[in-house]
Amino acid sequence: MYSIAKALTNDTSMIDQDIKEIFDFEKNISKYHWTYVEQQARYNKTIRTTISNLSRTLKTSFDFTTYLHHLYLFGNVILNKFDLVTIKELDFLINVISIVNKTSSRIVQNYFIWRFLMSQSEYMPKYIRNIKEQFNQVFQDTSTEELRTVECATYVNKHMGLVIS
Repeated sequence: MYSIAKALTNDTSMIDQDIKEIFDFEKNISKYHWTYVEQQARYNKTIRTTISNLSRTLKTSFDFTTYLHHLYLFGNVILNKFDLVTIKELDFLINVISIVNKTSSRIVQNYFIWRFLMSQSEYMPKYIRNIKEQFNQVFQDTSTEELRTVECATYVNKHMGLVIS
């Protein structure tokens, strides 16, 4: 994490503190994460409600109704109050909301930036991919990187359909 942060900024004065806070934040969230078996055991706890009942169902300080309305508007979809919403892992969601509400916006933003960078690093320049490869070696005991041509072809086919033969 330090290497990626250092590669992307000139001001390294806050990196150590930011990394510690990001790890602490993720450890806190992980306390409430369920295994696959636990998730399956809670499958029957899936809640179906309408947009108009969403805030009463969730009972949190986060305004999911407005959030969903704005999110769907990005795709030019207008939700009405009778549209159905399915909520899975409600307890986890409420716990995470509680953690986020108690955490500074800087830490939450840094956490999401970190998760985004790690998920997209394979599409970034070689020096970033090398950093992720080192990260994977340490934390996942993996050191192989797919050929760049294979990665690019897979990406194009996944996002644009079968355009490469």
